[in-house]
Amino acid sequence: MSAGFPADEFATAKNAFLEERKSVRSEDAQLVAILARNAQYGWTMARDAEIESKIAALTADDVVAALKQHIDPAAISIVKGGDFHTPAQ
Repeated sequence: MSAGFPADEFATAKNAFLEERKSVRSEDAQLVAILARNAQYGWTMARDAEIESKIAALTADDVVAALKQHIDPAAISIVKGGDFHTPAQ
């Protein structure tokens, strides 16, 4: 984590995330769900635009700093599941 994210990978991931948000709004059912959620909480589409502007302005360093602030690697459990036995031939 100390090395951060490669700039090109970060830019690609950020752009893909923002494009996904736009794509979701192009589907009628999804747009209705977004509008219903916004109505429920008193939000507007301007809120979504503001969130997307903030995401677009993020840098890889911003994300690394947030991860370091909120994620404790020692508290993460990694579990592998499956059949790891190699059958005899």
